Amino acid sequence: MKDPSGSDRELIEEMAVLKKRIRELERSKTGGNETGESAGANDLNLLSVLDAHPYPIYVCDPESYELLYCNRALVEPRGEPGRKKCYEYLQNRSAPCPFCTNDKILGENLGKNFVWDFQNETSLRWYRCLDRAIIWADGRIVRYELAVDITDRRESEEALRKSEEKYKYLTESMNDIVWTTDLEMNTTYVSPSIEKVLGFTIEERMQQSLIDQLTPETLATTAEMLVGELENDPEGDPDRSISLDLYYYHKDGSVRCLETRLSFVRDERGVPSGIYGLSRDVTERKRAQEALSRAEEKYRQLFDLESDAIFLIDNETGRILEANNAASLLYGYTREELLERKNRDLSAEPEQTRDATRKELSTVPLRYHRKKDGTVFAVDIRATHLTWNGRRSHLAAIRDITERKRAEEELLREREKLQ
Repeated sequence: MKDPSGSDRELIEEMAVLKKRIRELERSKTGGNETGESAGANDLNLLSVLDAHPYPIYVCDPESYELLYCNRALVEPRGEPGRKKCYEYLQNRSAPCPFCTNDKILGENLGKNFVWDFQNETSLRWYRCLDRAIIWADGRIVRYELAVDITDRRESEEALRKSEEKYKYLTESMNDIVWTTDLEMNTTYVSPSIEKVLGFTIEERMQQSLIDQLTPETLATTAEMLVGELENDPEGDPDRSISLDLYYYHKDGSVRCLETRLSFVRDERGVPSGIYGLSRDVTERKRAQEALSRAEEKYRQLFDLESDAIFLIDNETGRILEANNAASLLYGYTREELLERKNRDLSAEPEQTRDATRKELSTVPLRYHRKKDGTVFAVDIRATHLTWNGRRSHLAAIRDITERKRAEEELLREREKLQ
């Protein structure tokens, strides 16, 4: 039940006109000067007012529970009540309702409205009810009740409540920061995760300017980007968004990298009125990427300093995955051209190369390869087989042994002469 002294007086306000008319009719009945004809007219007027109302209304004797009147809005969907009591007709009960509100409108509460919410046990519909004691045609005090079906509203409110609870749970439990600003970059909302990620409370963040939040480089980049986005937004695409890394100050003085997706908040005309952001702390990932980049650069330098031609090759496809500078110099291809080829494309004996790759041979003392200009030359191959990105691959160190081969042949000829 809902006490009308609370914040919800909506139903009372909706019924202001009806109550005013009923009071006028009540006063005319108690004025003491009306004739039988005028009293009957007033009774008809009262019934006309009640019958024309779009919401269900009934009147009953509070002692006997006898139904004295039901308006059209109540009877049409239910049928005529006949001689049923109010609890029989309305609630399908065999005894007075335990939630009956007679005590709320009689005695010391006479003349007061009582507003409450109720779910009908038969229809399962929710109603907001206004109960009041009035003077009936025969002079006795009766109760009337007006009921407004609020099922749809209640379901909407319940759905909204659940949605708000879900949103609150998500914003409070997730590590990402949800935030909004106006177009002057004043913070208008920030989720509770701000404290978990950057150490600031919501209240502290709401008081900070953008200068207090972002590093100077990030601030300049962001301002330039937003100006460009505003200038290039002629069609007002609501799905348009951009992603970038923003560097924020942590409360402890450190700087954190937040991967941020930005989009415009738009008014009903589609015109940008603010900025929506979703920021995720990627500082550790960024550090790992930078460390990996440094390691790869160091590896690349060592890789390129190697005098032998070095290839990283996929065993299944033969595709060249990586090649050093020495490989480019030896074969006459650029690195980009080599990465478009397979190892057998460099071989003058492609079938033998394919077979050696399939068998994962570690040593190939002699193989003949072909340069970009068509020159065929002898090579010595040493291979280390490994799993790379989940695939069997091998590092091949290839050395041009043309001069060694020529020297060996010359030595062999000299020995033959001596014999």
